[in-house]
Amino acid sequence: MQKNIFEILRTKPKLGKIDFFLILIPTVLWLIGVYSRQSVMTLSCITEPGRCSPENVFHLDRPATELQSHKADRMSFVTQDLSGYSAFFGPVGWASFLAVTGRLSPGGALIAAGTDLTLIFQSIVWNGAATEAGRLIVQRPRPFVYSNPLVLGADPANYTSFFSGHTSFTAAAGTAFILSLVRRQAPRLILILSGSVVSVLVFLTGLFRVLSGRHFPTDVLFAAIVGTLVAFLIAFLHQNRIKSK
Repeated sequence: MQKNIFEILRTKPKLGKIDFFLILIPTVLWLIGVYSRQSVMTLSCITEPGRCSPENVFHLDRPATELQSHKADRMSFVTQDLSGYSAFFGPVGWASFLAVTGRLSPGGALIAAGTDLTLIFQSIVWNGAATEAGRLIVQRPRPFVYSNPLVLGADPANYTSFFSGHTSFTAAAGTAFILSLVRRQAPRLILILSGSVVSVLVFLTGLFRVLSGRHFPTDVLFAAIVGTLVAFLIAFLHQNRIKSK
C-alpha cells in the first residue's frame, strides 16, 4: 500500500557521501551569486528612471514605497535569528530529551541530532542559492529606492528586493526544524506548538521587512513559499534516495 506524505516524512533518513555535495554545491553557488552582483546587476533606476516611479509598482506593493522603519529593520533580524537558533537548538534539545527518557541511546541521540542538523543546513544553503538566483534574475529595486531613485539606484545591492532572504531563511529553517520533529515522532502537541511559533516568526519577519521598506509584500510572500518548499524538497530527496536503495 502506498505511503501517505506524513508516513514518508516520518521515515528516518541516513546520511551518505552525497550529502557533502548537497551542502558544498549550493554554498558555492550562493557565494558566486553574492560576489557577482556588482557585475551582473543593471542599474535600471539610473538608466531608465521612469521604471522606478511608484506609479509603475503593482498596486498591492505600492504602499511599501512609502515605508522605511529602521526599528522594523532591526526587528526583522531578531525574528530571523530566533528562527535560526530554534532550528539549531530544537533538534539538539529533542534528541537530548529522547536520550534522557531512554528512547534513544546517547550515541543514537547524537546521530539523530547530527542528521537533522545536516538536513536543516542543507535546506538553508539551497534556499540561499535559490534566493540569490532570484535576485540576480529579477533585479527588482527595493521599495526605499523609489523615494530617491537617482541616488539610491546607484548601488547594485539595492536591486535585491525579490525575494526576501530574511523571510525565506526563516521559512526554510523553521520548516526544516518542524520536519525534524516529525521524523523523530514528536507528540502532536509539540508539533502544533512548534509549528505555531515557526508560523509567527515567518509572518513577523515578512511584516518587518515590508515595514522597513526593504521588501514588497509580494517579495515576502514568495519568499515564504520558496523557503517552505525547499525544506520539504530536501526532506523528500532523502526519503526517496533511501527508498531506492
